Amino acid sequence: MEKGEGIELSKKWGITAFPTLIYLDEEGEEIHRKLGGGKPEHLIAAAKTALSGKGIGSLTDQFNKGNREDTFVSEYLFALKKARKTELMETVVSKVLNEQDKSKWTHKTNWQYFDRYFTNVYKDEAEYFLANREQYIKSVGKDAVNEKVMNLYKKDLFNVAVWNKQTRSRAINEEAYKKFENSLNKFNIEQKDLLLTHIQFTLAGTDMKKCIEIVENYVKNDRSVLGTYQMYEWSCLIRRKHFDKEVVAVSNKWFEMVIANTTSEELKNKCKDLMEGKAWNPYGMMPTPAMRPGAAKKQLKDKEVLN
Repeated sequence: MEKGEGIELSKKWGITAFPTLIYLDEEGEEIHRKLGGGKPEHLIAAAKTALSGKGIGSLTDQFNKGNREDTFVSEYLFALKKARKTELMETVVSKVLNEQDKSKWTHKTNWQYFDRYFTNVYKDEAEYFLANREQYIKSVGKDAVNEKVMNLYKKDLFNVAVWNKQTRSRAINEEAYKKFENSLNKFNIEQKDLLLTHIQFTLAGTDMKKCIEIVENYVKNDRSVLGTYQMYEWSCLIRRKHFDKEVVAVSNKWFEMVIANTTSEELKNKCKDLMEGKAWNPYGMMPTPAMRPGAAKKQLKDKEVLN
């Protein structure tokens, strides 16, 4: 799909990942799609979904005819998200919200729409959320709102720090950066310095020394970051980018900082599992076995079983 007629086909059908299986009706209209490969039974199940009237095409028809039942809308949005039809997904949510009085947008019942389905920080509904954060905090709590703020801006990060195939590195898109910074200032985003630091971290690429220096300098000025998901993410990212024992040692030190400063038992357990080599790194590869504590014991145990 990246060569010849595949390029035009990708544009026509909105292909965002390979492989993508698209189910068409007799008129050539899309009725369903499945992303990724899978076992034969998974492909058959997707085909049955397409034929059963529960495919994306059928769900879209029902929505356009006015079906707004909560369970139906949730099913429809989940299907769109799985198919990575982001633009259509956000259009559907916009329509559901704009059929309501805006005073209801901050109600807890509508939080799922803002939390799960808006990914474009510059979209009107996302900007409404940013401008009314205090009202959302009253509905769903500060932690949930802050996490959504971070996720919205970080989604735009790769438009700001753009990948250059020739240099195999990232560089700042000045126009996108200015737009990004203006939005941070417009809505007085508390996490502004943290987000701008994350951009610098991203630009550092595989230069581990620079990545570590950027984070360590930020921590000196804002130790409140220690118990946050962002510190956990940085720990995972340097671990993913490099297998050097010194880098893994720094990653472990940061994990220990998170464990000591967070109140989240879930986050503590994630850090512990990665340090002990019990879990895959959510951002990619996990450290080589020789770097994982307990690996030698496991290898010895496996050897004993084989003998």
